[in-house]
Parts: sequence; C-alpha cells; structure tokens
Amino acid sequence: MTSSLARALTGVVRVACLVVAVEASAQYSPYASNQYPVRPYFGDEHVHTGWSADAGMAGATLTPEDAVRFARGEQVTSSTGQPVKLGRPLDWVAITDHSDGMGIISELRAGNPELTADPTLKRWRDMMLAGGDDAQKATSEMIAAQAKKQLPAPAQVIKGWLDKQGKPQEKIFDVAWTDAARRKPGPDGKVPPVGNTVDVATATWKNTIGGPELIALWKDPEFDPAAWAFYYARVLEIPTPRWTDYDAAYFKVQMGKEVPMTTQERAWTSPIWYTPATS
Repeated sequence: MTSSLARALTGVVRVACLVVAVEASAQYSPYASNQYPVRPYFGDEHVHTGWSADAGMAGATLTPEDAVRFARGEQVTSSTGQPVKLGRPLDWVAITDHSDGMGIISELRAGNPELTADPTLKRWRDMMLAGGDDAQKATSEMIAAQAKKQLPAPAQVIKGWLDKQGKPQEKIFDVAWTDAARRKPGPDGKVPPVGNTVDVATATWKNTIGGPELIALWKDPEFDPAAWAFYYARVLEIPTPRWTDYDAAYFKVQMGKEVPMTTQERAWTSPIWYTPATS
C-alpha cells in the first residue's frame, strides 16, 4: 500500500469517527428529527370565473368548467380570445364564485331578454361591453346598488377562550348597532333585534332599517391576560327573504309552518389569536 493511499484511508476513518461522535452527542439542529412532506401539492385556492359579478364585470368570460379544465392542463380559450394552457397542470383548484348574483353577468353579457328589459341592467351591459372606464364604472354602480339593498344590523365580536379548567367557552358581544336611542342593551348585554320588513307573501322587503355603516372601538371588558383566547368580528344584515320564500312566491305554493322563510346573511373576519405571555 502506498503512503498516499494510506493517508487517504486514514482520513476516511477519521471522518467516519467524527460523524459518529457528533451523532452520539446532543443534536445541533432543532429540526433534525422533524418530518416534512415529501411531495408538496401546488394549486390555486381562490378562483373567480365569469359567473361572479366582480370577475364577470371585469371581463372574465370563462365558466367554472373552463377553469377546472384549465387547471387540469387542458387548453382553453381565454377571456381575450387567445388559446392558453398551463406549463404544468395544477394538483388542485378551488372555484370560489360568489353566490350572490351567480351567473347573472354571463346572462347579461349574452343579452338575456328578461334582464335587458330592465333599463339599468341594459345600460350596465352596454358599458360592460364597451370595456375600459365604462366597464369599471358599471362595476362600481352595481356594487353600490347591492350595498344599499342589504344594510347591516348589528356588528358583533365573538370571543372564545379556555377557562381555568381547560374547557372551551364562547361569548357574543354586541359592539355597534343602528337606532341606538331606541334599541338599548338588556340586562344580558344583548341588543334587541333590528326588526323585520320582509313581506313573506310577495318575497320582498323594505330597505328602511339597519344602516349603511357601523363603526366602533371595542375593548374586551372581561380580558384575562392568563387565558388563551381568540376574537373575530361579524356583521349581521337585516332580515331578507330566504330561498324558500322566493320559491313559495314563484311557484305559488304554501310552505309548512316549520319552514323558515326569512334569513339574516352575515359576514365575518379572520380570527385574532391571543396567547398568554407565560405560555
């Protein structure tokens, strides 16, 4: 054996011994024993198609089926009329079209006579087809009109926490509401209902209650710095006809007394999590 080969082998042995010594001692990296996914999946978690009012008014013409085909790697014709295809198909996709007015823009763009008979909808269609600033203005008008139709009633904060026994608790705080001079919180801290203007017989309602905007600065009156907790805000709209009421009025049928005929839509925020400093 040559001296150079002997030196090389000796170096290998020394390195091996060094590795064994390191593994036998305390781990240097805190991530050494963690397990990570070996195959990440790539996708799109929020896709609006031409069926949504916002995307449709902005010029989107593809349908949910088109969006799924595109995500799978198939070639589709884009909203601008060009053939398009992904370089790599997505592993997953979530079509998240708005439920309010779903498909209306597609029908309006196609010239549905029942819709274009309304002068406002016809004007919006003409502006939408013109594109540019006209389409943007039509979109703003539609959003403003929708906001005026469904006014918020109370704004609330929902709090959840773990008590001293480790059991989950939850409480709803009313923090802002309209007609405050008349609607005073009761002994339980709850504000009386805003009212109900729904005419069940015709599936209509009047826009005479609620308010266009609610603003408040709220501080938790029961805050415990030692308790784990979460908070999120939500807004309830004024009562409007439920889909059962619309069906009853359209098909001229009588619903049973057990069937709810009105509903209060709601919107909520992402939660804020509070972790005690000593945890």
